[in-house]
Amino acid sequence: CPSLYLKNEISYIEKKKRAKVKTCIFRNNAGLNYCFVLVNSNKTIVYKRGAYFNPYFRGFLTAVTLRENCYTCDYARKKRISDITIGDFICLGKDTPFWGNKDNASVVIANTEKGLNFYNNFLSEHKEFVSVERDYEEAVKYGPSLNAPFQKHRLTYLFRECYERYGFAVAARKTLRFEIFKECIKRLCYMSFHFYRIYKLPRKILKRIKK
Repeated sequence: CPSLYLKNEISYIEKKKRAKVKTCIFRNNAGLNYCFVLVNSNKTIVYKRGAYFNPYFRGFLTAVTLRENCYTCDYARKKRISDITIGDFICLGKDTPFWGNKDNASVVIANTEKGLNFYNNFLSEHKEFVSVERDYEEAVKYGPSLNAPFQKHRLTYLFRECYERYGFAVAARKTLRFEIFKECIKRLCYMSFHFYRIYKLPRKILKRIKK
């Protein structure tokens, strides 16, 4: 997304919360992973929403608010022109077991000999990084940007119309509020289903004991 969108989103929330934001977090390993989190200068959380419940984050993940060139990108394919490609290792360990820490793991693809030499030199100088060689096709299989450009979402045109009138923050909320509402219902149903299963479990145990 254009960087202006993020600035507008933060400004909108600052006005709503009447607080000044110092840091914006999208991912970390301290219980805030895959969340849109804003923190003030006192390191207090001002705002926190899951990725699919914040309009900015959801618009990005569902390809509603991307730049136009993201939908026609010539570099979103297996054949790359850069020396190195770096991104998220999506679904690491799904098909082939991986016993390390999968949270926030990155994929690094050396496309040229120059890129491979650069990466090996980097690792020799930074011992704190852990590098594990994996099959190339594993990264490509679940990495959408390694296969093709993103498909334009059906709500993209509505978002752009609203953006011209209201700016990013309001346009994103008007465009995505029903999608976020559906997500809330889906999560609620999921939780209710599992609560029902947990509720029935003791009764099943009692029946077995009686038998």
